[in-house]
Amino acid sequence: MPGVRSPMVRRRRLAQELRQRREAAGLTIEEVAQRLELSPATISRIETGRVGVRPRDVSDLLDQYEVQEADRDNLLTLTREARQPAWWRSRSYSDVLSEGLDVWIGLETEAEAIRTFEVQLVPGLLQTSEYARAFLRAYYPSEPSGQIERRVELRMARQELVIEQNDTPIWAVLDESVLRRHIGPAELMQSQYRRLLELSEKNNISIQILPFGAGVYTIVGGFAMMQLPYNPDFVLIEYRGGTLRIEQPEKVAAHAQIFDLLRANAKGPEESLRDISQLAKLTAE
Repeated sequence: MPGVRSPMVRRRRLAQELRQRREAAGLTIEEVAQRLELSPATISRIETGRVGVRPRDVSDLLDQYEVQEADRDNLLTLTREARQPAWWRSRSYSDVLSEGLDVWIGLETEAEAIRTFEVQLVPGLLQTSEYARAFLRAYYPSEPSGQIERRVELRMARQELVIEQNDTPIWAVLDESVLRRHIGPAELMQSQYRRLLELSEKNNISIQILPFGAGVYTIVGGFAMMQLPYNPDFVLIEYRGGTLRIEQPEKVAAHAQIFDLLRANAKGPEESLRDISQLAKLTAE
């Protein structure tokens, strides 16, 4: 489990635990609401993780569910963790958080594994700072350089946490166009290729290239899948101005099947790294 916690993930886990305790006690939402003189909607929002909840309120709920001491202490600790500021907010990155990015960061912070498919760009967790800077300047053309640097700094902080501290397993399938598309001078791309080669030497990172000849699939846009402890998996899709979060089991399963198909039709890790190495040599010439 990562040493750095995500309040959002903690809150979702707490919501799940409280719902399970209520159901185990044989109580309905309406019965609990009546006993605590709250509205059923309030209990529902707590159990779906849509609102934060105070330790005192959780204690009242646990009284109704007759939860024993050890279990009770764990849930109250979880409640306090869910109320702590997120690491990216405590470091004052709020000014560069686009809509939905805090959700993305929260999920990747506690992910046990990340699977990602990209069709245009190197995934953010695998980018060099130069590559990230070039992309962000193009994506936010009117932003001052100071804001761009803050975005790059946040991206590098995420890499340090997920890859270095948490050692999170990452499986990346990259469309060949990701490597062929130059977003900067040859030196920048050569540095990015070398970075991919360095990362591939880590035990927790696998990179595969999906060649142009592999054809077209039912899902043609990029997506990321987050495997979380105590929670269902999530699919995240980034679009201009926001992030789409998918958590319905059948839709997540469909993306998992597509990812397995993409992985099966991509070049193997060793062959993929040979291709990346060859591109690094070509850009150096």
